[in-house]
Amino acid sequence: MKLLYLLLTASFLITACGNNADAENNTASLALSKWEKLGIGDIQITDNDDFTLSVPTLEDSKGLMFVSEQILPDSYRLSFDFQTNNDQGVLVLLLAFDKVNDTGVVVNDDYDGNWAYFRDGDMHQAYAIALHTHAHQPNTFIRKIPGFTLLAQTHDPFETRGASQWNTFIVEKRGGNLKLILDDEQLLIETNDFMDEPLGKGHLAFRLSPAEKEPFVVHYRNLQITPLTQ
Repeated sequence: MKLLYLLLTASFLITACGNNADAENNTASLALSKWEKLGIGDIQITDNDDFTLSVPTLEDSKGLMFVSEQILPDSYRLSFDFQTNNDQGVLVLLLAFDKVNDTGVVVNDDYDGNWAYFRDGDMHQAYAIALHTHAHQPNTFIRKIPGFTLLAQTHDPFETRGASQWNTFIVEKRGGNLKLILDDEQLLIETNDFMDEPLGKGHLAFRLSPAEKEPFVVHYRNLQITPLTQ
């Protein structure tokens, strides 16, 4: 097993800010060059911390993940713009991502990006947010790992958008309360974790699930992570 301990470093400026009134004005230092690549695909990072994830077809890759080195706090606002090259692949976000009752992400040396390893396993925990799903099933959803328990879902809004269009996507996490917002105004989902204890701190991961007939490429820009008070 290859043990990937993704530890908090001094370059990451997020802290759990409690009642600090300035918390909502502080954006994290991203240090994307220190994030971890898992699975099969390619990652390109620009000097201004925009990045591109790409995966070959499903025959050659089961997926690609880009996992933060930093441990994010219990409550924060995540926002980014994204653009896809086709309408076939799936985007997944993993929040509060870690081993159950521990810190780190564990995969085999030959891990090929298979989503089932995390989806069906019991070693890791996360809130999994799937969007741009319409080529496979009709709903954007939030599920909790382990167990892959459905917390909330809604019809995938990207079905009617062109593949080359830029979209702004926002996630607000306050403990187990999760809110998904599209283009700064359209509330897609708001839900509270009703399963046991809500997931608090943990890593952030971007995942691509590949398409069958052509490579899937997603450009990301303006990534911001801002701590929130509860």
